[in-house]
Amino acid sequence: APEATRVSARPALDQTSGIPAGYESARPRVHARVGQFFLPVTIPEDRAIRSEGAGFPGEVRVRQANLVYEPYLVGLASASYRDSRQLQTKEETIACLLPLPEPQGFVEWDKHVTHHLHAEDLEAAPPRAGLFGSLPQGMTDSPPYTRFRDDFVDHIYRERPLRILVHTQLKLTSRLDEPEGEFKMRCRDEARRQRDQELDQVGQRLARELSQLEASLEREQRELKGDRIEYQGRKSEELLSAGESIVGMLLGRQRSRALSRASRGRRMTSRARGEVAESEETIERLGERISELAEERRQALAEVRSRWAEIESDIQESALRPTKSDIRVKAFGLAWVPHWILSLEDERGEMSQRRVPAYPGP
Repeated sequence: APEATRVSARPALDQTSGIPAGYESARPRVHARVGQFFLPVTIPEDRAIRSEGAGFPGEVRVRQANLVYEPYLVGLASASYRDSRQLQTKEETIACLLPLPEPQGFVEWDKHVTHHLHAEDLEAAPPRAGLFGSLPQGMTDSPPYTRFRDDFVDHIYRERPLRILVHTQLKLTSRLDEPEGEFKMRCRDEARRQRDQELDQVGQRLARELSQLEASLEREQRELKGDRIEYQGRKSEELLSAGESIVGMLLGRQRSRALSRASRGRRMTSRARGEVAESEETIERLGERISELAEERRQALAEVRSRWAEIESDIQESALRPTKSDIRVKAFGLAWVPHWILSLEDERGEMSQRRVPAYPGP
């Protein structure tokens, strides 16, 4: 508290000198089937007085301080989450604490989740003597609590799934306790492994075809060389045969035989020229196909790399819900939550009443 503020309180406060409105010294009677729990006093009276006195200028006197128990609705449950292969299990505790609603009230459980409440905080008897707040009409019987309990379980089933990460194409699912960064790293490693495997398959398939074409090209080049030698030989033979025929005719030898020999030479030369042209055409066609295949190989490998680069980050969220049988309610019912009711008098003599939690609020 600021130095300008002083809180004066008697060492011992008489809590029986007056009862604040809305409270009774006797606990309300509740059906035996309704579980009742008491939360401990973790904020002592002097700390509550100092906390409230800090908001007043000057000296503040505490005329009366009462410990009261306010009615709340408490739900404490554990939920077990199992992966699809039943290899992993993770358990989470869900605790909700809220002012006791009307019997037909609607509870937004998410707004009342508390991380302060633990099973060991729930006691069967009041930790200290105090006053009790009144219950809403109809909240002394068990049916409303049964309905709220069922709704609490339904809320856990519907609205409290465990967030997991899934990569469908890689067929990977995050482990129940696996950080997102580790799962993404695992996806990258697996994507690269599968990418390299596909690159090898595509590269080997096209490399085999390319190797076959190159072997055919080499064979055709050898044949072309032989065809050209044959063609040159036939041309030389044709010229020689033609010369001999002319000489023979001039010397008076048989004309028909000379013409026949010359004609046969021309046919053989023509055939050799055709074989050269055919080999040259085949070589040109094979060269074009080899160039096309090399480009196809480059594009195919680039497409594989590009596709796997996109696949690597294709991670989606999924919700893993517990089964109803895996939701176990550890405590549910009426919780008496301690508060301090402080009657304060400021330096001008004006009275005010403050209610201060004696247990950390939800």
